[in-house]
Amino acid sequence: MKMKMVVFVCIGLTGVIVGLALAWRGDSSLSVSNRIDNGRLMDTKVIASPAKNLDGYGDASSQQAKQLQTQIQLLEQQNRQLRAQFAATATAEGERLATSNTHKMSSTDDGAASNPLLHEVMEYEAQLQSESMDTTWARETNKAIERSLQNEKLSDVSIVGFECRTTICRAELVVSNALQADRAEAVFNSDVGGSFSGRIETRKIATPPGEGLRLYFFLIRNGYRLREG
Repeated sequence: MKMKMVVFVCIGLTGVIVGLALAWRGDSSLSVSNRIDNGRLMDTKVIASPAKNLDGYGDASSQQAKQLQTQIQLLEQQNRQLRAQFAATATAEGERLATSNTHKMSSTDDGAASNPLLHEVMEYEAQLQSESMDTTWARETNKAIERSLQNEKLSDVSIVGFECRTTICRAELVVSNALQADRAEAVFNSDVGGSFSGRIETRKIATPPGEGLRLYFFLIRNGYRLREG
């Protein structure tokens, strides 16, 4: 928002400069060139075309022209200062976002290093995302997962999502407490286990206070296992 305001002020000052110049006389003309790239004000120039000699307009016109020229020079200086402020603000914002993203990535890595369960979840997820899709197997296993998640005993559970690829599926839920997590695990394993011939791995990950538990079910296709990192 601050950067947009600076741009608008720069363009507004440019309009004032042109207005002052055109208020002088129609015999001389000034135009403005604003170069904007991807929403950023890159450059502003005031371009003057040849004008008639001021000597022919008398002392009053000459004095008025000098005053207008002084005002134009002052406004141009303010415009340059605002463009410099805009550039500095854009640079600072870019550095802030880069620092924020680095901190988030570092926090995730630190959490995985100190929490073996979270590390395992990340390994399973990495394998899932690296696989292509076996359409037939994925479709059938997705149906089994969906039927289980529609069980009325899981009506108080938040379903984040589920996905299958070729050798692995992931279903993710959020529950309020450990008791609810145990019940959801029992219902899921009972429902899906009846039609799924592979292995089901469950991981419970604590979330920040007040946000409950995150429950992961990883369905490993029969005859396959998690690839070694």
